[in-house]
Amino acid sequence: MRRRPATLSAVAALLHHQGLDPAAIMRTIRDTAANPGQLLKLGLGNVDAAAAVKAAAAKK
Repeated sequence: MRRRPATLSAVAALLHHQGLDPAAIMRTIRDTAANPGQLLKLGLGNVDAAAAVKAAAAKK
């Protein structure tokens, strides 16, 4: 089964409900995003929701 990439706003909402402030949300998303093609225009790349939520839980 192929996973579909999560939208940035959905991941941000999940992290907000985890108790992260806006700066921590963006830092977590940037730290866990994947850009396998190293495309500069892609920005944050593919947001990995599972990795972002796992990283946020580890920071608590």
